[in-house]
Formats: sequence, structure tokens, C-alpha cells
Amino acid sequence: MRIIVSIWKKNMKKYFRNKMESVGSLIQPMMWLLLFSVGMSSFMTGPDGAFDYLTFVLPGMIGFTIVSASINGGTSWIDERMSGIVKTYQAAPISRFAPLAANVMTVLSKVLIQCLVILAVGLLLGASLNVNLISILIAFLLVILFGIGFSGIALYFASKAPNGGAYHMVIFMFQMPMLFFSNALYTTAQLPLIFKVIATLNPMTYLISGLRRLTATIPSHGVMDLIVQLAILSVFALFGMMIATNAYKGIIDHD
Repeated sequence: MRIIVSIWKKNMKKYFRNKMESVGSLIQPMMWLLLFSVGMSSFMTGPDGAFDYLTFVLPGMIGFTIVSASINGGTSWIDERMSGIVKTYQAAPISRFAPLAANVMTVLSKVLIQCLVILAVGLLLGASLNVNLISILIAFLLVILFGIGFSGIALYFASKAPNGGAYHMVIFMFQMPMLFFSNALYTTAQLPLIFKVIATLNPMTYLISGLRRLTATIPSHGVMDLIVQLAILSVFALFGMMIATNAYKGIIDHD
């Protein structure tokens, strides 16, 4: 665990020292939130403005930010692969899986920072949020589970891809579909049947539903639905880590 924390500290210091990355990663979610909440609200709220679209779309922007941060984590991983840093880790007297775990911790740390920024901006824009401590803690648990799951997917492709171009070509095929084939921007009731089926299979749908249930002061689902969402995201997190670990084993065995 000490080695994992040490690598995580190294990664976070690098992140904060790189002002273009750190500032850009905070500005990006704010831009997405402004684009979808302010830019699309006039189309979604209706003529009487009764529907609070900003509050509705805020959890969706959190989910999209997690996906983007996970993709960036995979980019860092493949850069380390290409530059030989991963081989250096393997030669060091540390657990071979410590770098992988540290990468996931780094992504989750960045995700939590970005989520706090999104929540703060949402409140400033007038989103109606529930700030109950228990709800916030459970919401962060949902965020962490989804972050672990998609980080695992990103790390899987980053471990398999022959170069950075191939990685981005494949992983970006997940980014927009996960956003648009979910309940991030609209309710699933508005979707055609085939899209409803895809949304049901999309783990982001369960993250967003859970976040709305916990933080948004708009009609939401009950406690049993929240338990289902936690269970599904736990399975997703386990799946992500399993495929990432297997892909990393392939790197070790190959080398």
C-alpha cells in the first residue's frame, strides 16, 4: 500500500505542476455543464419553464466527466508504456500491480476534484441540490464505483493498444455513446425502444439515476432502486478491474 500511495503522490504532483492539464481538466467540465444546461435548457424546459433542466442534467455531466477523466488516465498509462516507465516499475522491488492500482487512485482523485467543481458551478448557476451529508457520501460511493469500472476499461485498452493513436481511436468510441445512450440529457421514456434497451445495459444510466435520487430535488426512484444501482455499479467496478488486471498480466508475461 505504501508503494501505491507513493506512485499516486508522484502522479498527483505531476498533475498539479502541469497547469495546462490541471486547469484544463477543471475548465472542461464547467464548459460541458454550461453548454448543456444553459445552451439546451430553452429547448428542454418547455414554454412555462417548469422543468428544472439544470438540476436534471447536472448528474449526467458528472458521469461524462468521469468517463473523460478515465480516458485521460488511460492516456497517461499508454504514455508510460511507450516511454518504458512501466518496464522500470516491473524491474523495481515492488508489487507488480502497484502501478496499476496507483493509476486508478490517481484517476479517482482527479474525478472527485472535478465533481466538486461541477457541483459548485451547478449551485452557482441555480441548481436545486440536496446537500444532506449521508446522500453526498453515498453519491461519492457511486462515483467511485463507476470511476473504477470505466478506469478499468480504459486501462484495458491502454494495455492492449499498440500505440496512443490506436488507443484513442478505440476508447473514444465509448465516450459519446455512453453519454447519449443513457438518461444523462433526457429521460429514457423519450427514447425509441432499441435505445431504451441500450440505456438499460449502460452502467452510466445507473450512476445518473442514483445521483439524481440522492442529490437532486426532483422526482426520483426509491430506496430499492438505489440498492440495485449500487449493486450494478459494484459489478461494473469488479468487471473493470478484472479486465484491466488481465491485460496488465499480458504486459508482464510478454516482457
